[in-house]
Order: sequence, then C-alpha cells, then structure tokens
Amino acid sequence: KMITSRMSRPVFAVVFGMMIAMMTTAFASVAVVSASVACPEPVPFLGWSTWNTFQLNVNESIVRDSADFMASSPLAAAGYKYILLDDGWTTCQKAKPDGTCLIPGKRDSQGRIVPDPVKFPSGLAALVSYVHSKGLKIGIYTAVSATTCGGYVGSLGHESTDSKFFAELGFDFVKHDTCNHDCGIHDFCLQNSTRKMSEGLRNSGREIFYYIDSGNPTSGPRVFNPRQYDVTDLEAIAKVALKVPELVWAGWGAASGANLYKSWFDRSDSWQSLIDNAHHQAANSMPLFQRMVQPSQQRCCVIHFPDMLTLGQGNLNPREERTEFFLWTILGVPMVLGADIRRLSTVQMDLVTNRDILAIAQDSDCVAGSCVHNLDATEAWIRPLNDSTFAAVLVNKDPSNYQTASLFIDGGDFWPADFGEWVGVGLKIVDVYSGRQLGVHSSTYSVSLAPHDSQLLRLIPVKL
Repeated sequence: KMITSRMSRPVFAVVFGMMIAMMTTAFASVAVVSASVACPEPVPFLGWSTWNTFQLNVNESIVRDSADFMASSPLAAAGYKYILLDDGWTTCQKAKPDGTCLIPGKRDSQGRIVPDPVKFPSGLAALVSYVHSKGLKIGIYTAVSATTCGGYVGSLGHESTDSKFFAELGFDFVKHDTCNHDCGIHDFCLQNSTRKMSEGLRNSGREIFYYIDSGNPTSGPRVFNPRQYDVTDLEAIAKVALKVPELVWAGWGAASGANLYKSWFDRSDSWQSLIDNAHHQAANSMPLFQRMVQPSQQRCCVIHFPDMLTLGQGNLNPREERTEFFLWTILGVPMVLGADIRRLSTVQMDLVTNRDILAIAQDSDCVAGSCVHNLDATEAWIRPLNDSTFAAVLVNKDPSNYQTASLFIDGGDFWPADFGEWVGVGLKIVDVYSGRQLGVHSSTYSVSLAPHDSQLLRLIPVKL
C-alpha cells in the first residue's frame, strides 16, 4: 500500500533498509530468463481500442469508421495511430444477445482461426490494408486459453500458427489475454504460452507490438496468496500466485518478451477504479522491484500498463477525466482511449490532443512516475524527464470539497534531489494544461483544487 503520511528521512532510511533486506531474501532464489524484446515503439504509443465501448459486438464498419475518424481528426495529428480490435472477431456457432460465445467456431483446415464473415465481410486482410492506407496501425486480440474471455476461439496450443497468421495478415499489435482456468501459472502453461506467442511474433518477419493482459476481474496472476486464502473458483486456483516468480510484475511478464503487460483489474468507468489502477501501477513499477528482478523494470518497450482510459464514456466528470489523463501521463504509459472517439466532445478532444501533455506522456526515458506523498485528501506524483526537468501531478481526492494540494520542494518530495537544500536553486513551475507560468518556488508550491480535480505541472530547475 502507499505511504499515507509524510515520513522523515531517518525513519524512511530504516524502513527502506528493512524492505531491501526482506525483498533481497524473497527474490534471492528467483531466476528469470529474459527473452529478447523487440522494440516496435520507442516511446509509449497513442491509440484507441474497441473494447470499452463495443466489447464483443465489434464489426468491420466500426473499425473502418473509427480509422477514418482518427486519420482525419486532431487525434492523428497529435500522434494517435493504433486501432486495436479486441475480442469477438472470430466465428461463433452459438452466441448470447450480448455477444458472449457459448459454442466457439472451428479452425480452418490449416489450423488457423476463422474471422466471422458476417462481422467482417471483407476479411481481416482487407481491413488491415484499409487501416494502413490511412497511415495508421492495427492490432488484434487472442487469449492464452482454448477460448477467449468472451468465449471465442483462443490460442492455447496454436501459438505458432496464430502468431504466423497475425503476421501474414499484416497486424502491428497483438493483445494476449489470460482468461479461463485451462492454462494456469503453477504448471508454467501461462508462462510458456506467452513465451511461444512472443517468439512466434518476433520470428515472423514483422515488427509486432506484443501485449500480455494478465489482470482481469476473473484472473489472478496479479495476486500473491501463498496459502490460497478464500480461493475457491477454478480460474483463481489455476492463477493466483503461490510464490514470487508467478507474479507477472515480478519478472515473467517482461521475461516473456512482452512490450506491455497489465497486472491489475480491468478499468471500470469510475473514480475508484481510476485511483486503484494508478496506485497499483506505481507500486509495481517501483525502483525497489526494478533492482530485485531486472526484467520488471519499466523501460521503453517494456511497460507496465494500468489499462485503457475511460474518459468520454460518461461516468467521469470533466475534472475526473483530467485527473485520469494527467495520472496516466505521469505514469509514462500508452494512452489508449476506450470511448467512442467519434463522439468525443471538444473539451475532451482538446485534452487528449494537448501537445504539451503528450510530450510528457511520450518522454523518451519512459520512466514511471511515483506517488511521493499520499495524504488524507490530496496526493502528489513526480516523474523525472529526459531533459532534466520534472513533471508533477497534484490531486484532490475529496469528492465534495475544495482542498489545498502541495508539493514540498524542500521537504522530501524530491529526495535525494532536494532543491530546497541546494543554495541558489529553485523550480520554475508551469501549468501544462493551461500553459500558465506559476513562478519560481524553492520551498512549497500549493494550489486549491476542486473536488476530484488535479493540476499537471512542468518543473524546471533554475538558479535563483
């Protein structure tokens, strides 16, 4: 859990020393063999996924229309380029009204997955070519199990065939989901399946971005529960980690060759989900874990993902949408929109295409930001950037009242780079979203924030 109050440096040093000792012992026996990782995107990418809005009810028209809109809108001009087709694209013999597949389709005579000819009458190859013709890239979805989360055909036992098929069709991105109980982590099925898919993609002759989604409300690689407390359902039994190497963020996700991996619940369109995923992301991208198990380090082309953005879907208010976008910016992760991009408001479009914000989001160091203090009603996050400046986000967590959020420049928020102790050095502060200059500060910067609002700052060290 995150620290909930400011901690003095002597106390911090003792606690941190104890943590290092415990974690060194815990990880001493961990041996992770890291696959070579291709690097299709040198910085966190920008894109859109079909899942949040359309879920299993995807079709060719939705993908084409969204590609048309992205290419002709401010999104493409700002750098958005990925159209990600999620679950529900394969044949299904019997489905529920919501699209859930009860009896999956069959593979063809060559063992390949068959796209649904009703949903995709032109075929996937034609769809890929169409998206590419717009100057965009396109992704596809599969799962480690025999069936996907939605019950459609999965890739278990067919990783080589499917990776080759995806490459031949021209896809630029593959999402590998981890649903169902027929492929777990204790017998290395899940680890081996992802490794095989990664190797197949890497040897396909195409540069393909590989994403492992190992965190869902129904799958448990995200949890460390060595005694299986309250673990009863089959999927949890197969996937709840019993030892450290079975945690995706402790090594096997990155070691599989993934460019992106997720280890927490799928996002819902709510404030609590936003905060929970941001904090879990930060906790499991900590330098502590980066040192103990090297493959878990967030770096360009190996990024820990807090899931897609939900702004524009209707449940977050404009202040909460800003906070979501600012926190994802400070975490240094891909910005994947989940709302119907064709229906974004002018305010939402201006937010997600703000060049100054995206410059921070796509900083070339790809460093994950940290929550430097988490008080009852406010919190502060800081991220070092490639040009020796910093980005920071101040957040008001109070749902009803204005609160004053502060950045303690001389009080530990930047420790060990404590500018307040450097004679003649301060921070020039800029409000990134509005562009307002907020002056030079060397002690404390404070701002009054509306309920669930936030402020994204650029911090530039200067001589006083």
